[in-house]
Amino acid sequence: MSLDWLEKNSKTAVRGIDAAIRDMFKVLGNPTHMQVLESLEKKPQKFNDLEKGLNIHPQTLTRDLRDLQEHRLAVKNNEIYSITTFGSHVIVVAKDLTEKAKK
Repeated sequence: MSLDWLEKNSKTAVRGIDAAIRDMFKVLGNPTHMQVLESLEKKPQKFNDLEKGLNIHPQTLTRDLRDLQEHRLAVKNNEIYSITTFGSHVIVVAKDLTEKAKK
């Protein structure tokens, strides 16, 4: 393995991590994503319950749930959506950052 190969691939890996972090912030910056996550943090729910409880248009909720699942923040099992352990940790960090930004 040459030093050139290692340097090139390390930069690619860092760019990949940077892109993933930017993407995660983009997901978390969406207010409806956070509403859905906070609702799922309280209890697992069916689509219709989320739609009614949050008063979100079905197409918007479908897109948001897909985004949250793609980022491993939520999962769907037997028509019931729930927050993942990772999603719970992300909410804690996001709330902490929000509180610190207010100070």
